[in-house]
Amino acid sequence: MSASEGGKRKGRGENRSTRGQRPAEADVNALIALFRANRLNEARSRAREFVRTWPDLGIGWNVLAASLQALGSLEEAADAYRRAVGIEPGNHDARNNLGNVLHELGRYDEAVESLTRAIELNPGLLAAHYNLGLALSALGRHRDAEAAFARVVRLRPDLVDAHNHVGNQLKAQDRLEEAVEAYRRALAVSPGHAAVLSNLALVQAALGLPDDAERSWRQALETDPEAPDILSNLGTFLMGRGRPAEAESCFRAALEAHAAAAPELLNNLGVALQQMGRLAEAKAVFQNAIDSAPDSPSAWHNLGNVEMDLGRLEEAEHCHRRVTALDPESAVAHRHLGVTLAVLGRRDEAEASYRRALAIQPERAEVWYRLAEIGAFGKKGSDIERIEALLERGDLEPGDRVHLHYAAGKAYADAGADTESSFQHYLDGAAVQRSRIHYDVSGDETRFERIAEAFPAEVVERFGAAGCDSDVPVFVVGMPRSGTTLVESILARHPDVHGAGERFDLDRLTDEMNRARGRDFPDWIPDLDDAGLRDLGRRYAQGLSETAPDAARVVDKMPNNFQYLGLIAGLLPRAHVIHVHRDPLDTCFSCFTHIFENEQLFSWELEELGRYYRAYSRLMAHWKRVLRGDFLISVRYEDLVRDPEPSVRAMLAHCRLQWNPACLQPHLGSRAVTTASLAQVRQPIYRSAIGRWKPYARQLRPLVDALGDLAKA
Repeated sequence: MSASEGGKRKGRGENRSTRGQRPAEADVNALIALFRANRLNEARSRAREFVRTWPDLGIGWNVLAASLQALGSLEEAADAYRRAVGIEPGNHDARNNLGNVLHELGRYDEAVESLTRAIELNPGLLAAHYNLGLALSALGRHRDAEAAFARVVRLRPDLVDAHNHVGNQLKAQDRLEEAVEAYRRALAVSPGHAAVLSNLALVQAALGLPDDAERSWRQALETDPEAPDILSNLGTFLMGRGRPAEAESCFRAALEAHAAAAPELLNNLGVALQQMGRLAEAKAVFQNAIDSAPDSPSAWHNLGNVEMDLGRLEEAEHCHRRVTALDPESAVAHRHLGVTLAVLGRRDEAEASYRRALAIQPERAEVWYRLAEIGAFGKKGSDIERIEALLERGDLEPGDRVHLHYAAGKAYADAGADTESSFQHYLDGAAVQRSRIHYDVSGDETRFERIAEAFPAEVVERFGAAGCDSDVPVFVVGMPRSGTTLVESILARHPDVHGAGERFDLDRLTDEMNRARGRDFPDWIPDLDDAGLRDLGRRYAQGLSETAPDAARVVDKMPNNFQYLGLIAGLLPRAHVIHVHRDPLDTCFSCFTHIFENEQLFSWELEELGRYYRAYSRLMAHWKRVLRGDFLISVRYEDLVRDPEPSVRAMLAHCRLQWNPACLQPHLGSRAVTTASLAQVRQPIYRSAIGRWKPYARQLRPLVDALGDLAKA
C-alpha cells in the first residue's frame, strides 16, 4: 500500500491560518519520502504536524493513515483514511486503502462498501478489485469473490496470485475440476509457484487423484523445500495414505522451519507417531503441544487418545473432560468423553455424555450408534422414533444413514420383539455402505491361497531357526467377533500380562516391506534371510514392549493377524499364538450387525461374508498343518463361556504363565477396551451370545448357503 498523492489537489476548505496558502512542494515531497523510505515513526510524526497545519489537505491524512497502518495502529489508520475520503470523495486510492484497513480489522462488510466505491470511481483500479475479492472471500461470498478475481485476471492476465485466488474460490464452491484449470492457468504464468502447486495438490487429493496430488506437493517442495504449510499438507496427505513414517519426516521438517512453537504441527506429528505405535513418543509430543497452547482442545483430545492406548484410563478421562471444559458446546467433545467412559465401563455416565452430545447436535448419527452399542435404548420407544424420523430426511450423508440404520437395528433387537424390523435396518444400512466401497471378496480368497502357497512346511521349518528370541508377544487371532476380546481380557487379568489391544504393527511392517521390495506380501517372503527375520522380529517386539516395559507378556489381539502366522513363526519363534474360533453363523451374524472401528470390508454383504469366512477357515487349516504344535493353541468360544476354567488353564500354560484365579473374572479388569465388544467385556463371562443367529435364520439364508458345510457343522 502507498500513500495517495491525490491530496496535492486543492482542498475543499482552508484553515484560517493558511487561507490562500499551500504547503511548499518540498515539504509535501519530504513527507512522502519519509514513508517511502520506511521511516514510519518519523513519517507519522511529520504527518501529524502536517494535518494540524493543513487539516483540509488530503495528502497529510493519507500519509498519516498509511504510516499508522504500517505500524499496526489500524483503528487510527481507518479514521485518518476517512478524513482523507471526506476531503476528497473522488480519491479512489484513499477508498481502496480504507477498504484494505477495514479488511485487516475484520470489518468485511464496510471494506466491501469502500472498495466497491473505489471501483466505481476507477473501474481499472487493479488493487481495488483484488482487495474486494479478498473481502468477499472472508464473508464467504465465494461466487462474488471469484468474479472479482476474474476481473483482476482480465486486467492483468500475467498475475499469478489472481489466478490462484480464482482457483481458491472455485474450490470453496466445490467446483473442483474448474479449480484445477484455474491453478493450471496460474502455473502457465509461473510454472514452479509453490503455493499454487500446493493448492492444486489439495484439489487433486479431493478428486481422488492421489498420485497427481503427491506429485504436485513434491514439485512445490522443489521450489520451496522448507515451506511449513506445504510440508504439513503433504504430511497430512501421507497419513491418510497409511504412510506415517514419511509423514513424520514432513512434520519434523516443518517444525524445524518454524521459528516459534507450532501446536498444530506438534499435534500432527504426535498422531503420526501414535499410528506407528510409538506411544511414549507421541505422548511427549502431545504434551509439548499443550505446553505451547494450554487451551488447545485438539491437543488435549489427542493426549487423551494416546493415554487410552497406553491403558491409562483415568488420565484419558481427565484429558477428555478438559476438552469439554474448554469447548462445552462441542458435540464432538462430549462424544469422545462418552467413548472414554464406556471404555471405563461406566455405562450410565457414558450415556449421559452421549445424550449431551445429541442435545447439542441431535442429528449426529454416529452418537446414536454409540448409544445403541452400550445398550442404552432398551424399550425406550422415543429413541427409536427419533432415529426413524432422522432416517426420513432426504439430506442425510450416506455414512450417517449407515450409522442410523445400525442404531435402529440394535434398538429393535434390544426391544426383544421385532426381528423383522431389526434385520431390515441392518440390511438397509449394509447396502448403503456396500455401495460406497470398492471390494471384491475374490481378491481376499486369492490372497489367502497365495499366503498358504508361500509358507509350505519346509519354509516354516527354515524360518523357525531364525528370528528374534523374545517370548513377550502373545497373539490372539481369529475372525472379528469370535471372542478375541474376551480372551485378551482373561489374559490381561494375570499380573504378568498387559493387554495392548488391536495393534497394527504387523500391517505396518508388511506395508513397509511391500514398498521397499516393490511387491506385495507374501511375494517377497523368499527374499527374507535370517538377518532380515531377526531385524523385523526385534522391531516388532520392541514396539510391543513399549506399551508395558515391565510386563512378561504383552497381548496383541488384532484378529486379522491370522494371515501372518507363518511370518510370525519366522520373526518371533518363541511367541505364543491363541486362535479363537466360534460357531461360524454366530461369528458372521455378529460381524454383519456391527460397525467396526477398523473397517472390515467383507462384513457388509452376507454372501461375501460367508465366502470370506470359508477362506479364513482354509488358511487356518493350513497353519495348523505346517506350524509346530507348541506354537499355536486353538480355543473354542463356546467351551470357554460354558466352562471357563479348563480353557483358561490351557491358555495360561500355553503362554508359560502360572495359574491365577483372577483370570476367571475378566470383567473386573481396568484395561482399555475400544472394540465393538466394550459393553459385553464389562460383564461376567456369559453364555447368552451362543446361538444368537437363530431368530434370524430365514434372513441369513445367503450367508448359510455361502458357508456351506461350515454352517451345517
